[in-house]
Amino acid sequence: MKFTSINLVGLTTIELPIIGASMSDPYILKTADGLGPPVVDVSISNTLFQGGIFQGSRPQNREITMLVKTNPNYSINQTSEDLRTELYGLLTPGLSEEIIFELRNDGVLVATTSGYIKRIEPSLFSKEPQVQIVLSCLGPYFTNMDGINQDLGTLSKSDPIIENVGTASSGFYIKLTFTSPVSSWTIYNEDQSKKMLLEKSFITGESLIIDTRSRYRRIYNIKSGTTYTMLYALSSDSDWLKLHGGVNTFSTSSQNFNWDQVYFRPQYWGV
Repeated sequence: MKFTSINLVGLTTIELPIIGASMSDPYILKTADGLGPPVVDVSISNTLFQGGIFQGSRPQNREITMLVKTNPNYSINQTSEDLRTELYGLLTPGLSEEIIFELRNDGVLVATTSGYIKRIEPSLFSKEPQVQIVLSCLGPYFTNMDGINQDLGTLSKSDPIIENVGTASSGFYIKLTFTSPVSSWTIYNEDQSKKMLLEKSFITGESLIIDTRSRYRRIYNIKSGTTYTMLYALSSDSDWLKLHGGVNTFSTSSQNFNWDQVYFRPQYWGV
């Protein structure tokens, strides 16, 4: 992932150029740690005479630490204290205390993550005035700002293929409308080891929406213009399917439908 600057969006927007930075910039980024893949917690159960058995893994939420030099413009009576005060505004950025961390490439927004300021520590008596900023993120990944809508004209109903350009897994949003009645509907992953089974009958013209994105997980249908939640219809042995990096091939139990939308936002382990 290519980027030329970092922005911290809170009460104000703090711009931290990496390429093209000049001595006239009020803030100069000296170091930024935590931009690579976060630590992954791996659970392994030890067994007698058989070694370990993998039981799962979970990436820790990202933590980004930045060292920022304050570079006041003394010609306008600006001081390091003024710049520090602006940075302190990141602690209480407004109605939401959430900070948006932006990666930009020549001004174009490439990817983001969000979180809360854990610590702002100024070095008041160092030769070079600087501030350490620690951001605790809400998740482990960077998210692409340009979501991808699949070309429905080439998307198979029986074996839909979705290519995820990200390096991390990503949830997805699908909407479809049934063209004839079905007694239930299932979407499987490539080897059918995981599925989402909706144990409910659907009629002609009824729409089904499945959203497996972590913050939005939901299932509902639209019938005669009214929207109903359908989480109750998800079978107990179902999984919330996700896209892994690269080509993902799914299969469906019935093709008596038309695709309305298939959408996802790629996620990345790091820069």
